[in-house]
Amino acid sequence: MGADVYLNSLYEKTRDYYQPLFDEAVRKRDTLMLKLNDGRPTNENFNHPEVKKLQEKVSEYYNLMNSEGYFRDSYNATSLLWVLGLSWWSDVGDMLNKKGELSITKTKKFWKMIKDRPVTIEAVQKAMGEHQLQDTADEWFEYWVEKRQRLIELLELSIELKEPLIFSV
Repeated sequence: MGADVYLNSLYEKTRDYYQPLFDEAVRKRDTLMLKLNDGRPTNENFNHPEVKKLQEKVSEYYNLMNSEGYFRDSYNATSLLWVLGLSWWSDVGDMLNKKGELSITKTKKFWKMIKDRPVTIEAVQKAMGEHQLQDTADEWFEYWVEKRQRLIELLELSIELKEPLIFSV
């Protein structure tokens, strides 16, 4: 579970472009898996080299479908908003209209909230301690700084295009 944020004009264009490629990659992977299992559906062959190669294509196209006009923040230890001391439900959810849209005025307010809260090493260390995260503090710091930047860029694009963002929180 997590928060999904869409800039629909860009997201739908990107998704529509990559969806057929994704679907074809899934079809090829699944066809091979059925062939390897004499027509029986099973997940046993995900370690087969040819299936792994096809699964990489499935993952690549899935990621490309969500590469523009989309931001996701999981409700777990990797949550950007949690590290920034914010909540998708109370800080953002309360700003959405009944259709789950964030107006341009409120997008500017949310943008300022994010800009005013840089990722700090103290917040990273706190998150690592509370959630027993693996990797180093530097790696997590870099992860959240990059994730914060992607959110800022999506908010700025929404403002520039004067297009409300759609939220699923």
